Amino acid sequence: MVKKDMSGGSELSSGEKKFVFDLEGVDPDFVLWVKKTNKKDVVQDRLFVLTKYRVYSIKRTKVGGKKKVQRQGHLYDLVDIRTDDIDRVVLKFTTFSIDISGSSTGITIPKLLINSFHRISFTFSQAALPNLLILPSERSQPEIDPVDPGPAHGFIEVYKAQCNYYGTPVNNDLIDYITDTVNKGIRVFCLDDFAGIDKNTDGAVNLVPVLAALRHNTFFDTFICHNKTRKEVPALLADVFVHNKTLYRVDLQGIESEEGWVQFGEDLKQNQSNALQYLNISENGVHDRGMNSIGLAIRSFNRQFTELIASKVNLESKGASVFFRTLQGNFSSSGSIVKMDFSKNHIDKIGSESLHDWLILLNSSIPNPKKPLCHLNLEGTDLDTAKITTAIKQANIESLISLNLSNNRMTSESVQNLNAIIAKSDQLSQIKLRHCQLMGENVASILNACSSAVAVHERMVDFSNNSLGKAGALALAPSIKSCSNIHFLKLSQNNFRKKGITYIAQAIEENNTLYAVDISSNFKSNSGADTIVDKLARAFNSHPTIRKLVLAGKDSRGYFLGKDLLPLAKSLNEDCKLEDLDVSGNNMGDDVCRELFEALKKNTSIRVLNIDNNHLGMAGFQAMKRTFTTNRTLIDIPVPTSDITRILSLTSQKDKKTVNDKIGEILVDINTCLMNNKNGVAYSDLPSSTKTTVAISSSTPSFRASTYGSTNSLGDSYGQTQSNGSSSSADQYQYQSYQNGANKYQSTSQPQLNKFSPPPPLYSPPVSLETPPPPPPINNDYQYDDQSQQQYDQSQYDQTQYDDQSQQQYDQTQYDDQSQQQYDQSQYDQSQYDQSQYQYDQEPIQNEYSY
Repeated sequence: MVKKDMSGGSELSSGEKKFVFDLEGVDPDFVLWVKKTNKKDVVQDRLFVLTKYRVYSIKRTKVGGKKKVQRQGHLYDLVDIRTDDIDRVVLKFTTFSIDISGSSTGITIPKLLINSFHRISFTFSQAALPNLLILPSERSQPEIDPVDPGPAHGFIEVYKAQCNYYGTPVNNDLIDYITDTVNKGIRVFCLDDFAGIDKNTDGAVNLVPVLAALRHNTFFDTFICHNKTRKEVPALLADVFVHNKTLYRVDLQGIESEEGWVQFGEDLKQNQSNALQYLNISENGVHDRGMNSIGLAIRSFNRQFTELIASKVNLESKGASVFFRTLQGNFSSSGSIVKMDFSKNHIDKIGSESLHDWLILLNSSIPNPKKPLCHLNLEGTDLDTAKITTAIKQANIESLISLNLSNNRMTSESVQNLNAIIAKSDQLSQIKLRHCQLMGENVASILNACSSAVAVHERMVDFSNNSLGKAGALALAPSIKSCSNIHFLKLSQNNFRKKGITYIAQAIEENNTLYAVDISSNFKSNSGADTIVDKLARAFNSHPTIRKLVLAGKDSRGYFLGKDLLPLAKSLNEDCKLEDLDVSGNNMGDDVCRELFEALKKNTSIRVLNIDNNHLGMAGFQAMKRTFTTNRTLIDIPVPTSDITRILSLTSQKDKKTVNDKIGEILVDINTCLMNNKNGVAYSDLPSSTKTTVAISSSTPSFRASTYGSTNSLGDSYGQTQSNGSSSSADQYQYQSYQNGANKYQSTSQPQLNKFSPPPPLYSPPVSLETPPPPPPINNDYQYDDQSQQQYDQSQYDQTQYDDQSQQQYDQTQYDDQSQQQYDQSQYDQSQYDQSQYQYDQEPIQNEYSY
């Protein structure tokens, strides 16, 4: 019902009622005939209308008494409410002002507006509220009515108001999705699983009001978006960080955006109250200038910054040099970095110099040998490995847990430096040196360094793809034989061939400390390797310590064993001690697979089996199911999606659905058995699904009875091929923290919410870094001190506050002027968000059919 109060006018006519109703299609909250004084001091009649989100000033025209909207403004544009008399109030919006007079308007209208604004701004800061000035000071202040903010500290109400502000429909599916997320106790704002996130689909959500609703939100502390169609997210998130004080983790990996990164860094720097500590911007076109802006922001922080993942961001050597020099300017923030990933960028020698200097400063700035830096990934960066390993050695980073220098040339000097680093470290559990042009002697010296160093729990060393050959195998075999202090040794793709593998197998057979070995893709197809495979089977099946074997192939490159794997398949009986076996990608076919599954009927040790991409047919899937007539130990088999795709591609269109459904039934039955084995449920007969359809695509999750993932306690993938699928992004976005005493990653969330709750930092932080529980929503009670009520004006932001010296070091002439445009929300043209403006380079979907 319309609330009415008349001032020198008559009751609203039916036509006037219809007019105000038609403004938004609903009855307004309040209407009142008032007097309005214009700039020429002429007093005119106006109909003041207040709806849920807007204020209208309606003029009565002289001709026929018709009405028209003279002014309208959203409550978010309301700047000032000033009253110096109980019968007068002046409203100032961003683009216009209204001077209103009438009986008690100086009391009624301020109270209505303040309460209306309060309902859509529950967690807004004082700076974002309209100024309220009531004179004389003896007059009472308007009362604020109690408000239930609703889920997520009022996020949904603010989102609806922002939709009205930007003139976009409310997406009720998004509201349901957010409500469900909040009801689970999740503070992670993850859009990956929301159906409307893909811009190329019907019902795609407009992210402008969504991100606008996050500006002042105090509930969510993590933001995740990986959708490639949402190139606008960095620019929108930049605006969020002008205001937000709660988001401390942002993950934008893989959206492939070239826009908004400069503004993102500038707005982070502008808001010194932001809480950001963890940032993942990998696989985006951030470029040198964007990284420089982010570097300046990190340097400006008066607190610690913990994690920066910037893999494959098109960073060039000169930009890398400027970035690492910028970090040197404030070690109170950059010196606290725990995890740094700049892999797949072009750091080169120029960038290596600055990175070297930053690492060296770790020693002088933090005398304690237990530096915060635990994880360093510099894979594929054209690095000066000698200079960087020298810096790590001199910095005394004894707390280093993982070091990845893969796809960089390791010289003799860098190998010596690495050996010195290993000798000092008591936590270095992951050393990745894939494709580093190492010689057999280099690998041997690193193995010897590991053996003579302080014991490290579950150390993994990766020497894959170094083309060591037969000579390399001969050179490193003695070191493998005697090596200790290594848990997992990876030697895949080294072209050992039969002779080299013989040396390696003999050495491993005499080693009594290794737990896992990867010797994948070392045989060419049709190489007659069955004799060698037989020796490997006997060696590994009876080995006293080895429980994990990766003997995967690369079918597409001609490195697979095929039928030569038959000796190993037959040997997996009750005498086998292996617990984890990966033979994926070997093109075994149904015959060899049947022998393998037949042997597994008697096996009591193997718990995990990866067998995808082996040309399994329907007979192979049936044999897999029959394994569980007696097997009670298998608990995890990743779905063979490659083989399923192949079966369906070879099936006629007429029979495709039948085959699809049959495979689905088999998989459901197998999953039931895996679950029973995992949970220790006794069963005698195989389950039989009568009518089940399982949708299969390239993203189908593994069927498994446990949460065994593609990474083990070492935090590194054991196998060459991993499960192609994943469950929901929100479920899988499990943050991990490093426990200093355990030397491995562990889930640290609450038992009932272990897949959703936000994480603590990656290391044991000082008290000041601990993340508190969700703060209660701010109950704005409108403090009327003039100074505290000054409205935030983004246009007054002084760009000159940036460090001129650092900016001058940066050659901006190499950048496209257009990329330097700053995001200005007040001028933001929503039409650019039209779906047609973004062309999504969608990869072809190989698996169109469900099974």
